[in-house]
Amino acid sequence: MTDYYLPAKSDGTDFRQDIGINYHEHVGETVQPPYPNPVGVFNDGTLRATSTPKGALWLAAIFANIYHFSDCKFYRVTGTPVATLEIGDLGYVHGFMSLYIAQEYTTAEIKSLAGMPNNSNEIW
Repeated sequence: MTDYYLPAKSDGTDFRQDIGINYHEHVGETVQPPYPNPVGVFNDGTLRATSTPKGALWLAAIFANIYHFSDCKFYRVTGTPVATLEIGDLGYVHGFMSLYIAQEYTTAEIKSLAGMPNNSNEIW
C-alpha cells in the first residue's frame, strides 16, 4: 500500500475543529471523517494527506499559520484517495474517506524524511 503523510496539531488533533479526530489516539487504527463526502480534496467530508513528507510540511504551514508549525505532529497513513490536487514539486494533496494511521512523527522526524535540515523553516 502507498504511504501518505498527514499533518496535525501538536496534540495530535486535526487542524479543522469540525473533524474532531485525535490521530495520536488512533495510531494503529482506521479513522473516518464525521460527515463523509467524497467530493473534492478541501471539503469537510474528506481527510487530507499528502504524497510526500515535504508536502505535509507545506500543508501544516498553511493550517498552522506559515512558519509556526514546529510543534506539529505528522502521521504516516495509508488509504485510497477519492480526490487529488497537484501541489507542484511537493507532490499531491489527497482527500480520503478513511485512513489507517500507521505511525506518528515529530516535525524534526518529518523534516528528516523530507531531506531537510531540522533548523530550516523553508518548505518550498
